[in-house]
This record gives sequence, structure tokens and C-alpha cells, in this order.
Amino acid sequence: MAEHYGLGLEEIDADYDYDECITLLSNNTVDVCIGRFWTTTKRISIVDFSSPLFTEEFFMVTRVDHEHSGFWDVVMNPAGPFSGMLWLAFS
Repeated sequence: MAEHYGLGLEEIDADYDYDECITLLSNNTVDVCIGRFWTTTKRISIVDFSSPLFTEEFFMVTRVDHEHSGFWDVVMNPAGPFSGMLWLAFS
């Protein structure tokens, strides 16, 4: 297609993250970045995104304590599904 319109085409096979792609786009090193980038409000304010080619779903599975699974139990103990050591690992 590039030849048809008299344009040059160079494919770069690289493992760039989102920030690196934005830098390359902003300094006109590349015209397009193709990758698995999440669309966020902040990112949309910086660059244009095409329609997603696929979507991913994320799930979290936790143990349910049937004795203490009422609304107020959850509200009063939001850290309840995880142990203290796991919360430390997240931070």
C-alpha cells in the first residue's frame, strides 16, 4: 500500500512499552504504534486510539467466609480477603 501512494515503509519489530511509543510518536520517529495498550482517559488526551481489536477480562477469585459475608462485614473490613503479608507484597 505504501508503494501505491509513493510512501516509504519501514517496519520496526521492537518491544516498546506505552511511554516509549508515545516518545517515538511525539518526535516523529514513528507514525503508528501497534501493541497491547490499555485505553485510559489520560492516554486518550495525549494520542488517538483505534478501535480495539480484542478485549481482555480480568477476574479475582477469593475465598468466601460464609459466617461473615454480610454487607457491613465487607464495608468494615475491606482488606479482609487478603492476609497482611499479601498486602505487603502488593505495596
